[in-house]
Amino acid sequence: MARSVEHPNRPPRRRRASYRRPLQELLLTPWVVIPIAVLVGMFIASQTIAPSPRSVKLAVGIAALVTVLYFPLSKSVAAFIYVFCVPTFVFIGDTNVLFIGLLLLNWMAQVALKREPRPRSSPIDWAIGIYMGTHVLSFLSLETAYALNRSIQALIYFGAGAGLFLLLYNTVRTEAQLRRILNALLIVTAFVHLTAVLEYYFDGYQLIPDWFLYRGGQSVSRAERVGGVLGYHALLADFSAMMFLTQVMYAIRTNVKWHRAVFIASAILSVIVITMTVNRGGAIVWVVGCLYFTFLMRSRVNWLRVLVGVPVVLSLYLSWQFFIASGNLNQIRLFGRLAGTQIQRGVPDTRIAAWTDITARIPEHLWVGHGPFFQLGTIGTKAIIWPHSAYLFYLYTGGIFGLTAWLWILLKLLWLTFPGFRADFRRWSLAEATRALVHVQILMFAVAQIRASHQRGNVYLYVMWIFFALGAITWKMTRERRRSGANPTVA
Repeated sequence: MARSVEHPNRPPRRRRASYRRPLQELLLTPWVVIPIAVLVGMFIASQTIAPSPRSVKLAVGIAALVTVLYFPLSKSVAAFIYVFCVPTFVFIGDTNVLFIGLLLLNWMAQVALKREPRPRSSPIDWAIGIYMGTHVLSFLSLETAYALNRSIQALIYFGAGAGLFLLLYNTVRTEAQLRRILNALLIVTAFVHLTAVLEYYFDGYQLIPDWFLYRGGQSVSRAERVGGVLGYHALLADFSAMMFLTQVMYAIRTNVKWHRAVFIASAILSVIVITMTVNRGGAIVWVVGCLYFTFLMRSRVNWLRVLVGVPVVLSLYLSWQFFIASGNLNQIRLFGRLAGTQIQRGVPDTRIAAWTDITARIPEHLWVGHGPFFQLGTIGTKAIIWPHSAYLFYLYTGGIFGLTAWLWILLKLLWLTFPGFRADFRRWSLAEATRALVHVQILMFAVAQIRASHQRGNVYLYVMWIFFALGAITWKMTRERRRSGANPTVA
């Protein structure tokens, strides 16, 4: 066979270079992507018609994993704020604990790779260590395998709260990041209030179904005294009272009229939700917070508008409840409960049984406590009642050591966030104004914990650590700005 002869004026032919396609590219060819897309679409369509709880939880888990791995760490931590009030349970644990665990691992890896700044010390680091250590020490009082197992779960839960503080304190370093966290809290508050309103006006309707919401032993709310996704009316009332001041501060600081209208409407809704809970303690905490907040900014208050506006708004609200709310007088019943409160030997009538029971058992293990898990049930024929006081809870579970460690954290942050005897929530920088705001909110929290407990359920503990972290963060910001010579009180 004759060989082909190359033309002398033509360039030699070049063979096409061989190209081995990488596996990633092969997986993205239409022959692979289209069948997968069809199968995923069929699955999503089937779940839309008849959703499977496992499929929904799987989707939530995948979304959390993608958030942790894909987004910057500060945004991933902010994403946790959006979802912490609706945890669910998967076969390896509570999604809140898992989310925080993934965030902590990611943060440590980023620090090791020098993609995140090195950890900075907070003013309560050693106190948090003692706080966790006293919980471990309380294991000495455990007597059964069941108590040991549940105490380990409770210890992990408390550790997740401390881990959230660590993440927030080390990832929120600028006012832009601080604003992101505050905005997330405002959106979460709107969601929590939505669940409460639906529950109240639609005969106990639950926006988040029971099969998804993992309450961790928390009380299920009742339609006549709503608890929303927080599950307990006292916690909802306290949360609404504290977030009311955040909404007011945002209304004071904004210059956009429709923004101010939205924040004012949100603040009014917070008050309405407090009345829906029919919780006297929450109402008292709200009054305490409002009085202190007003005292701090008294030089900028228009007292004539306050004296005229408060009675008018109160009259309109009571009239609306009486004539329009279909005869439902729960909100008005709150005022009746306040007026009918009875104190016996310095104890409110609704707390006598619970406080008498727990104070009788505290001396059994006075110094190290009975262990981090509080077991409900019966002893003989006597029912065990929830303590209804964070102070008594810590004294029972962690003893004098445990209560002292927690009190030190609380009082230290109250001291660090103290703004002086005057505050300007409009003209101060966001960090300085938030520091003064959080000081008021931590004080409200401390008062509220006399007759409620953040340890109840598996959600409200994070609320405490979020406020604690905001206090430490804003203290650090204002301290650094003062050291640099900047004026922290200029917006």
